[in-house]
Amino acid sequence: MKKIILLILITGTLYGQSTLESEYIVDYNAIELPKTPNAASMLTYGNTPINLAVGKAQINIPIFSLEVDGVTVPISISYDPSGIKVDDLASCVGLKWSLNAGGGIFRNVRNIPDEDGWLTSQWTSIPPSHYALNQNTSAWQFQTAAMAGTRDHNPDIFSYSFLNYSGGFFFKPNGELLLNTKDKLIMDWYDKAYDYEGNEYTFGSSAATQEKSRNQSIHVSITPGNQASVDGYDYPTDITTGWMLETIKTKNNQVIQFEYENYDLGYTWNQHSHNLAMITACDPKHGEPSHYGKISKSSTIHNYKNKLIKKISSEVIEVMFNYSTDSSLSLWQRQLDEILIKDLITNTIIKRFEFDYGIFNGDPRLKLTQLTEVGLNNISKPPHKFFYNTAPLPSKNTVFKDFFGFYNGTSGPRNSLVHRSPEVMAAFNISPGSHISFMNNNTGTRTVDESFLQNGVLEKIEYPTGGNTLFLYEANKIQSKYCGGLRIKEIYDQDVDLKKYQQKKFYYYGLEGLNMESNIHLTKKTIGSSPYFYSNFVDRPDVARSGYYYKKVVTETYFNGNIEFTEESNFQEDGTTYGQIKSQLKSKKYYNKSNELIKSMDYEYDYIGTTDSFNWLVMADQICRSIESWGVLGYTTGWNHQIVGNTALLPIKIATTEFRKTTPLSALEPVTVVNELTYNDDDLNTLKETKSTKLTRSESAGVVSFIETNPTGEVLEVDYEYVDDYSLTTLPKGLVVSKEVKRNGSQIYGQFLEYDVNGNMTSAYNFNKAGGTHTGGANYVPNHYERTVTYLYNQGKPTQVKGENNISTAYIWDSTNTYLLAQVVNATFTTASSYISGSLDLTNPTNIVNQIDNIRQGLSSAQVTTYIYDPLIGVTQVIDPKGYTMNYHYDDLHRLEYVIDGNGNVLSENEYNYGTN
Repeated sequence: MKKIILLILITGTLYGQSTLESEYIVDYNAIELPKTPNAASMLTYGNTPINLAVGKAQINIPIFSLEVDGVTVPISISYDPSGIKVDDLASCVGLKWSLNAGGGIFRNVRNIPDEDGWLTSQWTSIPPSHYALNQNTSAWQFQTAAMAGTRDHNPDIFSYSFLNYSGGFFFKPNGELLLNTKDKLIMDWYDKAYDYEGNEYTFGSSAATQEKSRNQSIHVSITPGNQASVDGYDYPTDITTGWMLETIKTKNNQVIQFEYENYDLGYTWNQHSHNLAMITACDPKHGEPSHYGKISKSSTIHNYKNKLIKKISSEVIEVMFNYSTDSSLSLWQRQLDEILIKDLITNTIIKRFEFDYGIFNGDPRLKLTQLTEVGLNNISKPPHKFFYNTAPLPSKNTVFKDFFGFYNGTSGPRNSLVHRSPEVMAAFNISPGSHISFMNNNTGTRTVDESFLQNGVLEKIEYPTGGNTLFLYEANKIQSKYCGGLRIKEIYDQDVDLKKYQQKKFYYYGLEGLNMESNIHLTKKTIGSSPYFYSNFVDRPDVARSGYYYKKVVTETYFNGNIEFTEESNFQEDGTTYGQIKSQLKSKKYYNKSNELIKSMDYEYDYIGTTDSFNWLVMADQICRSIESWGVLGYTTGWNHQIVGNTALLPIKIATTEFRKTTPLSALEPVTVVNELTYNDDDLNTLKETKSTKLTRSESAGVVSFIETNPTGEVLEVDYEYVDDYSLTTLPKGLVVSKEVKRNGSQIYGQFLEYDVNGNMTSAYNFNKAGGTHTGGANYVPNHYERTVTYLYNQGKPTQVKGENNISTAYIWDSTNTYLLAQVVNATFTTASSYISGSLDLTNPTNIVNQIDNIRQGLSSAQVTTYIYDPLIGVTQVIDPKGYTMNYHYDDLHRLEYVIDGNGNVLSENEYNYGTN
């Protein structure tokens, strides 16, 4: 990759002049090339905690799951109910909807791409030794200026979201990877990952699976005399900001492939940020004014190469995604029209999912209106229908938005995105002369206006069954603290007759997070002697952390208008994510309709893992200095910055208390089970679980404790050992090798497991309290454990199981090793398969029946059960060992319609409560 040249106008005038500053001040810590809009859509779902702590309802529509060798690729669409920001782009499935299919690893480039800056010896952050130089020399000032424009001051920010994994990481300057939050995933730079089950994930190995970004930024600074100077920095060439999931290779070497199509998107974002300054001269001379106002406006030309999922395929299934373009839409114009599910065995499209769209009022953005499943012969289910608030959306890239980007109407001053705060007003109301007029002409209103927050949001989902769900929202605030957007207020579930048979109401307390009202000071920097006020938070990410949570949320559940129970959820902060505020469930209480506490769950956490970190100096603020008898603008000592990672906040104690009556008239009494857990710091595997019924929950003044009141209670201990404990380092890290269970100190159960080279279990050995033994097998299995079962495999599918009675059961699979065709009890696989003389192709069921019948005829002592399938639909015929036949029939939507026996007698029928079109 070519070195990126930052086009920054830095001259000796900026650092050597004694008059007022007239150039645009480049904040080197803020230079960033963002990930593509497609990646941002994926990460909205992967990184947003969908839970009560943030007041977000989980809105997810499953479409299809592709499963290969134990790996499941779920395909779904999900909706982010936090509200619509003024500048939000639609995705390929509509505004605020995300298509979850595959995923990838993405990054925001900060300053220079890591591979050209942060991770090289020449381009690094300014070293601590430089700031130790004598700062009272002009040489120091010029040296700092030169370093500022050429150094990479910060590591890039990486995020990943694929399948059910999501998280982030950084690179330390020495190239080591630091996970934001440790999980059961091994990241190998940004092109490979491995899970603890032995599956390998490959990302972006070629341009066909890489997302690219480039931009050109322009900054204009205007003084009271309308004198403008232009400055800027560019990313003039395509830089990789996304590595899409390309292949999954399972532990048994099965492969799932992902293909993409390119969608280029380019647009100009005019004046997307501002800063307002009251310039104060370092050393004014020649009768120049000592103060004047300056407004700086930033614009960016964006160009993105998005990668949209085109195909996901295995050996027997192909999922295809077809798109079209609607040029009437605003900016994002690509839409997903249909998803096709194809069976490759029969080369048949067995179902498809059709997407229908509209256009939002106001700014024309893509609106998903319904999703329809279509089966064979074009027979379809009734669709999912989606209904939205009809208020119009404002034009993108306007100043009519609150501090978090949500529309706040058009009333009040709207001359820039700098909020007219009391601190701004005080800075401009100074002598000599008032600068209020300049401030009035260059500030705006960034406060929330709740009457506009719900414009365009999803309000109702109608399901194929005829029922629906209604969503009611409210502003995400408590009193004067507002953290941006919406939270869920009520949810109504209605049946087909539109009766509100279930209703949930949510009440929120103790909002914690970054809000404008309490954190407006984080929008200010002092440069030289000049206060600068920005249109967004400009402090370091570890100070101005994004996100929020509520300490307590109460949920009331009603049925047919009557309250049935109440839940109280309490949350605490999870400090494992850099630059973000996360939370964990601390306790949960359940109350019955009489408001009696009937159940409580209490959680205690600890940070698991070996904490790792790295420090570096980020570019500091610029200040006025007196050097060689004249004032200049220089840098202070760099901020000592730190990122900490490689730990996970996990529960170490979960106490469940149920309050019961011993007699109908007695008071509720607590019965508590305390579950304590310990983990391996290296891989987060659970090492020990201890369950005790000796303790009773006690709460006083909000403090919960557990007191031993039942000395005769039971203590159950479960100990686990894994492959690393036995130096089986070639096997996946998540495999359990042994499990031992003790009750009150005495062993009551134990098991050892043996695996083949791919991690498939080949033998199980059980503890025999009365004594036992085994011969052969792994040398780590104690002699007093008995081998109870053995397995043989072919490409991850069991072909033979031998149990305690020493009887073997063989399993015969089709030619793709996907569908089980026969279970043969009392025969080895070698013996049973010897009667198969040809290919077991599902496209020729007659041949399958004949060949399996050869096993029946040849092995009179065996019990044979056979199965015939309609691929991707279901089993169509089962013949048991006695020859009794059951035939299963499906309708065009692949629903089981009826079952008949071999004589044509109907055994069962199914009717469905909605018709077909």
